[in-house]
Amino acid sequence: MTLNKVTLNKVKIDLENFEGGSPSWNFSEGRPAADVEQGKQVVADYFGIKGVVIKEGTLIFRSGDKANPKVKQLDLSEVSIDASSLSGPFKIKGGLKSDELNFSFESEVGNLARAEPADVTFSLISGSSRMDVKGEVSNWLTTPTVKGEVTANIDRSIDSLLDYFGINRALLPKAVSTVLSNKTTEVKGNLFLSSAGFNLSDVTINSVSTKGSGSVGVTFGNLVEVNVKLAFDNLDIDKLMEEPAPEPAAPNAAPKEVKKPTVDLKEFGKEAATPAEPQFDLAQNLKFMLGLDIKKAKFRGQEVTDVQLEMDMGQGATMIRKLSAKNLPGESVIDVSGKVFEANEAMGQSQRFDSVISATGKDLIPMIRWLQVDFPEIKPGKMKDYDFNAKITFTKERTTVSEVKLAIDDTYVIGQAVVVKGEVPVANSAFKVGRINLDDYLVSSDPTAAIEGFWDRLLTDQELAQQQRKFDVLRHIDFSFFKNLGISIAADELIYKGGNYKNFVVVGVLKPNALDVRSLEFESSFTGKVKGSGFLNTSGLVPQIEANLAFDKFDIRNLRDFKPAEAYDPKTKPVWSEKNFFLGKLGIANTKIALKFGELDVGRLKFTEVETGGTIDSEMIQVPSFRGKLYGGLLDMKGNMSIGRQVLNVSFSVANASLPQSLHDIMGIDAITEGRYSASGSIQTAGTNVKALLAGVSGTGTMAARGLVLKGADFSKISTMRFDKPLEEVNRIVYEALAGGQTSIDYVASSMTAKDGLVDLQNLTITTSAVDRSAVSAQISLPAWQADVNGSVIYGLKYPIGGTNIGMYTTVDIPLGLKISGPLNDLRPEWDKSAVAVKWRERRFGQ
Repeated sequence: MTLNKVTLNKVKIDLENFEGGSPSWNFSEGRPAADVEQGKQVVADYFGIKGVVIKEGTLIFRSGDKANPKVKQLDLSEVSIDASSLSGPFKIKGGLKSDELNFSFESEVGNLARAEPADVTFSLISGSSRMDVKGEVSNWLTTPTVKGEVTANIDRSIDSLLDYFGINRALLPKAVSTVLSNKTTEVKGNLFLSSAGFNLSDVTINSVSTKGSGSVGVTFGNLVEVNVKLAFDNLDIDKLMEEPAPEPAAPNAAPKEVKKPTVDLKEFGKEAATPAEPQFDLAQNLKFMLGLDIKKAKFRGQEVTDVQLEMDMGQGATMIRKLSAKNLPGESVIDVSGKVFEANEAMGQSQRFDSVISATGKDLIPMIRWLQVDFPEIKPGKMKDYDFNAKITFTKERTTVSEVKLAIDDTYVIGQAVVVKGEVPVANSAFKVGRINLDDYLVSSDPTAAIEGFWDRLLTDQELAQQQRKFDVLRHIDFSFFKNLGISIAADELIYKGGNYKNFVVVGVLKPNALDVRSLEFESSFTGKVKGSGFLNTSGLVPQIEANLAFDKFDIRNLRDFKPAEAYDPKTKPVWSEKNFFLGKLGIANTKIALKFGELDVGRLKFTEVETGGTIDSEMIQVPSFRGKLYGGLLDMKGNMSIGRQVLNVSFSVANASLPQSLHDIMGIDAITEGRYSASGSIQTAGTNVKALLAGVSGTGTMAARGLVLKGADFSKISTMRFDKPLEEVNRIVYEALAGGQTSIDYVASSMTAKDGLVDLQNLTITTSAVDRSAVSAQISLPAWQADVNGSVIYGLKYPIGGTNIGMYTTVDIPLGLKISGPLNDLRPEWDKSAVAVKWRERRFGQ
């Protein structure tokens, strides 16, 4: 009996998962009819259906999640079924479509009688992509099994399937998206399917860039196990990542409608600023095992070998048993392993992913470049023979990188980092480095090398802007994963620009457009211990800098050399530099600074216990207070300097400073062995080099000194001399007085005026028991480092009146001429003794 045609219209199949997960349908395990079991022929063999057509049909699936209900609808179109009998053979074909999905299927099944295998074919077609199964079905009514061959060809028409399952190609990894777009991807394999599971063996994969093989095994039961093994001899990832050529448009075809992605990419970028909590969907009744073996893989131009991945997923955990690769740049080898743990609410534990990564190699720089990490250029032969290890843990609350160990060259790095998520995600990192010589690594340690003669001329507006852009580095840091980054870096020994810094520690916080250095400490042979803090803000048009630093000691020359400065020889005449310098660079930021120095050397001046501070902007350097000690005396100064014209104004006062130490250090003069002085005044100057600044000095001031001891002359011998002695005796005493010994001077005072680098000492007063009075003037040229002193000291000597026996004396003024002319570092007084003999003769024979 044959039924010629059956037509079904508007068939509707409704499937639903209730809230809680139970389905609205159930497939009961059936059993064959009794007469089939007995091997008898049944009426099914005599009943046939020549044509069953489903004109319209609908398959609807509803989820039971009230919070996020989902509805999937498939429309059946032109489904036709032909059966010679109810036992087969069957021919089935038709189509399924929805708003996103459109594919067709066709199948042929042989006779399903128990005693004979039945041939079966099945094809699933979507555009020009299709999957074909060809084989046979055995034991259909008892324990059915299917054996056959599977062939799949995939091209870009598979997009409809991606859309149906909510996969936006724009959010896929580029390599995956490109593979799905290649027309040449073909997969073949042998299929064995039974109620216990299925196995796809002898799998071959052929695509535009590789050939591979493998197998897929699935075991059914309460625990579904999936085992996938894939092997590739040669995988060209670079070629996979090439964008496919667009399909040519048909002549006169209307523009293809471009669907909006399921995720708005504009909003997607905003979401990235606050990362979503990690979710690992680990089905409790599924175990998935993956083994991947790639002999050679080309990626970013590098031929990587022996890529191996072994991974298990399921039963509440995902484990990466092995992820390794060899022949990476720099002969590097990488190994990764890890495990994902499900959340344990009873223990208060969130879902967690633990991993361990290790890497070794002969050269780290090629590896860094290959990973496309922005890294400064270093000198050849450095960053070799490295060994790296770390642990990485991900939870929904934080990401932790711990037990970081890097051994490279002759040093090491250890540390850890953590990113804590939340409304304002923050990160903290702490690393310690052994001994590192940056001069051996950095190609140029001079930050101004890019501009020729940086300090030697005025900067153009373009160059000034270029220097300001150096602060823009903070603006290029990706703060998507954190808003604040805590930094703690320590180094046993750091060498930079020849300077050796030990026990280096910096602690700070990096924020968008800001760097807050909470603490900075180090020590060196030329600074002693240094402590400080600072702040940099680049959010405005002009960067803002604040700094607080305290030095045990500092030499102003260290600003340029960053190494111990050679000691000055005060006995040598200084050579003032005529090399121009311009302070325009200091104006690229608005700076506020506070400084402390235990010892501070500025040229030939030595300060101690200094506290100072000031501000710098594009127009002016201002130092409202500079207090400390100068050679033991209390010092108080203030001043300012315009950056454009470089005009300097300074007012100062110093009280009770050591005169011998000052004269020795500044001019190399050792003739004064005791004495203290006080001075005050104000000076102005302008210039673009040291010599010009000295040549422009103008101003006024006063100076006074007390308790002096002059070495090299004993004027008391002259002051106590009887002038009525023979001339030979007088000359002998004068010569002896000027030949050695020392003289105490009670008081010296003078007013000072300066103009164009020439300092005049006026009204010079010298008070001593050895000298009645003096008439001395002096002029000092700062640019020439030259002094000219002229004058005389006058003695009131006793001379008898009317003969030596009367006992009456008069006072005779005896002038002793003084002339000093020469460099300040080599002053030698010349005494004019001729006036002594003239006065002696006048007194002896003039009466």
